[in-house]
Amino acid sequence: MADEWIKLRKKLWNHPTVQQIACALSAGTDLPPSALRAQVVGGLFRVWCLADDYSTDGTLPGYTVETVDEETGVRGFAAALVSTGWLEVSAEGVTVPRFTEHNTASARLRDQRRVRAARAALKAQEKRSRREKREERSVEPPTPANKSPATSRDLTVPLALDNETGRAAIDRWLAYKQERREGYKTGDYLERTLRRFASAEDLDAAVDEATTAGWKGLFARSNGKAGTDHATGPGQKHKETKKW
Repeated sequence: MADEWIKLRKKLWNHPTVQQIACALSAGTDLPPSALRAQVVGGLFRVWCLADDYSTDGTLPGYTVETVDEETGVRGFAAALVSTGWLEVSAEGVTVPRFTEHNTASARLRDQRRVRAARAALKAQEKRSRREKREERSVEPPTPANKSPATSRDLTVPLALDNETGRAAIDRWLAYKQERREGYKTGDYLERTLRRFASAEDLDAAVDEATTAGWKGLFARSNGKAGTDHATGPGQKHKETKKW
């Protein structure tokens, strides 16, 4: 049974492909660009809802470009989608590419977890700000090395991870640990762990894997195999007893 919602990104309105589809539909109409984009976004929402309601892999058997145009109320809409790669047509019907990346139950669950983690990170930052205000009169404020890290800004991040993807992954991990009341007393141990990752993408994947599985720790992968130095996944042993 389909869920009651689908993913619709806030930046969809200004997406280059949306603009390309709007331009393809502009011939023979006096509608302003903003109205054309509204048609495109509304049509996309309708097509994605159909795929979510009546398919498990994004394919709508029996549908044609004419059927899609009729469903959306926009003539030439299906052809414009096909020209941009946002719709595929075959003898079986029409297919929404990459449908399973965004509209399966597991994909929705990952998105919900990301939202919760982001909210938890924001709350942690607000709590930290309030604590810092209370400590303004402190004669010896704690040094950064002794602070319990709340966000990536509290850590010395390796150069390979010092980008939007890497810092977002670190923030998600810290929020996840704080939500479980397993926060770090200092940032030293986590900083040593971060140096094991070769790229921000590897760290992002490791955070997704650990939070989805409910693990207490992160582990890097080497040559496609999980490392054994600090893995805390099911069935794995590690030499040190310290939890991080």
